[in-house]
Amino acid sequence: MANSMETEQDAQGQSSGIECKQLVLAQALPKEHEMDTRDKYTTFSRTAKNHRKGVHKVPHFTKRPIPRTTPTGF
Repeated sequence: MANSMETEQDAQGQSSGIECKQLVLAQALPKEHEMDTRDKYTTFSRTAKNHRKGVHKVPHFTKRPIPRTTPTGF
């Protein structure tokens, strides 16, 4: 009985007991359905005209974490 309970909790990612800084930071990021459309498909760029750049123009955007927070005011 205890093994099935542990298996269910592990599937949900709750009972592993492992904590690391990167995991905590990743869990603190908003989920995709919680994000604004603007933040989902664009990222901050100092050089762009309106300070936003389409994600598809960011090099290797699928391989590198994109900051999901924008500077204040953008």
